[in-house]
Amino acid sequence: MVVALLCVAALMFDAAAGVLPDRSYFMVITWQRLVVVAGIVALFAAGAKFSDFRTRLDIPVVVLLLASLLAVARFGGGPQMRNLLSFVAIYYLVVCLLRMEKRAWRTIVLVASGAATVAAAVAISQVSRDVSTGFCRSGLLGDAPCEPGMVVRAIGTFSNPNLLAGFLLLFAPMGVLAVATITDRTYQICVLALTILAYGALISTFSRAAYIAGLAGGLVLVWQRYHGQLSRRHRKMAMWGGVGALAVTLVGIFVVSSSGRALGVRNEAWSASIEIAMSNPLGVGLGRAGAVVNAHIDGTEEFVHVHNLWLNWLVEAGVIGFAAIAAITFGALVSAVGLAREQDAIGYPTFAALLGFLMMSLMDHPSNLSRVSVAFWLVLGVVMARTPTKWRVVSAAVSKSAATRFDEPVRCKPRLARVDPAAETRPISMAPIRKPVVPPRDSPPGRHAGQLSAPGRTPPPRRVPRGQNSKQGRPIPEERPPRLPGNGRISGSLPRPERSRG
Repeated sequence: MVVALLCVAALMFDAAAGVLPDRSYFMVITWQRLVVVAGIVALFAAGAKFSDFRTRLDIPVVVLLLASLLAVARFGGGPQMRNLLSFVAIYYLVVCLLRMEKRAWRTIVLVASGAATVAAAVAISQVSRDVSTGFCRSGLLGDAPCEPGMVVRAIGTFSNPNLLAGFLLLFAPMGVLAVATITDRTYQICVLALTILAYGALISTFSRAAYIAGLAGGLVLVWQRYHGQLSRRHRKMAMWGGVGALAVTLVGIFVVSSSGRALGVRNEAWSASIEIAMSNPLGVGLGRAGAVVNAHIDGTEEFVHVHNLWLNWLVEAGVIGFAAIAAITFGALVSAVGLAREQDAIGYPTFAALLGFLMMSLMDHPSNLSRVSVAFWLVLGVVMARTPTKWRVVSAAVSKSAATRFDEPVRCKPRLARVDPAAETRPISMAPIRKPVVPPRDSPPGRHAGQLSAPGRTPPPRRVPRGQNSKQGRPIPEERPPRLPGNGRISGSLPRPERSRG
């Protein structure tokens, strides 16, 4: 189990800083894949079963693999197909690890916080020392070439500010969860400072999409902290206020971006992707979306991807791949919301991470880089490991009652509390229920008449001073015990003992 946990930690730091070599052996074997295989082998050596790998997203994942394989067989893209298989293997590695070791999520969130700190520290150093990264802004959000006086956009350990932003959107909320898992005050303050550093690095990217996504994730975390202290009216006001703040931010960034070419270029790529998908419904092959879009558009702009997660899969893997990735992302969000409503520890942080990353993926495609894809499938594995393997079917009555309790604060039940299922269906009656009287063992009949006893328990007999009656308090005449015959047994009629003569 320790070996598998170390393998997951190595994959996290590789996603943050690229610590594993990229060199491949025999065109297939890489250090990343060796780490994944070592982790899975360690799990089977520890007693893992195939049922430990099952999740509720197995069917969409298999469909995505088949659609990608079909597109690759027609148009090529073998290296990207091997990368996709590696990402899926990482996903199942995390799922099985958390199923076998329930407390492993604490270590994973701490490692994720450390990995985010590595990338964030490099980004902050670039901004503080004014290191030229090749990406600049004029003012806060204006597009401008890198000239003296322009604002430098941090890239951290990545090659693009948007890639750094996508990575931090996934791992920075894990730092918030890591703070909650630490009991020591000193360590808690240290991890909190590192988490603030990660969010500061997210701001230093000056990514418009990341700002909107980060605000959405931050609102989720704030809701987790304070929604239990608000009344129903105040919770509704806070919810609509958060939605309004998000909408105002979105409109403001849209107005600022309209002055440049950012949205115009994306519109061209999105329109071209729809046209390409209509002419190639089975896809054009993994990793070929940028080249196909460049050939379809007459312009000077060069595209690496379509600047949208779902449209990029639509172009590369076709309609089937688009449906599969849509089912995976939607199922992940629904599962994270379910964990949050059940007050699971990882519910709100993982929901904030997935929500922020997927919102950014509407305007960009950071998971086009393999390191960011590793981070996404890692977080996805953490979420799906805590959810049941099958979707629960809720009846209409249950869903209606749940809808009426939607605005009520969710409270955790005690761990050892057990609810009698029969008590929930027992009819309520206003008439007093008389419980049967169970007399204590070896007590004379009628002595405890009229006393109520708890079900399954015998009331203790009332203690009366020796020599007094239990009702009137009068002294009871003492009776001599009968003498036993020589055999020591009591018969029906005892012979009167003979008095000695003389």
